Amino acid sequence: MRLRLLFILACFFLLLPACGKMDVVHKPAAGIEDAQKLYIIKSDTTKIGFLEALESWCKKEGVRYEVLPSSANPSDHEWALTYFGRWSWDLAIFLSNAEITAFHNGKQVGQEKLIVGQWDKNKFEKGEKRIHKMMDMLYDKASHYYTSEK
Repeated sequence: MRLRLLFILACFFLLLPACGKMDVVHKPAAGIEDAQKLYIIKSDTTKIGFLEALESWCKKEGVRYEVLPSSANPSDHEWALTYFGRWSWDLAIFLSNAEITAFHNGKQVGQEKLIVGQWDKNKFEKGEKRIHKMMDMLYDKASHYYTSEK
């Protein structure tokens, strides 16, 4: 009985850190900063706040952009972005899974992806702030997902 309890506790403490970290995929899109115009392909499955955050980042950074319907094809535009976001609930709503993918002439050239662990200390960061950081990373203005104030 004592050995079984020790085994269960060991498993719990080994798995606990995995739930508390933020998984990040960071592949900046080389050359995107020179794009004449960025085409954002709307995601019908993601809350509108994600698109609004992308638009506010573009306005703040002076990036010309156009929002296209979800049926648009990235191959039809020199620079295109697709995105996905999922919010979860844990005492409050937070952006738990986010992905932004950049395409140049239809070929995937960059991607930023975040999966927030259930016990991550920064999980309640505002979604807009999280998306702005991801765009900074995609444009290679940040080399990693920073959790302190910038």
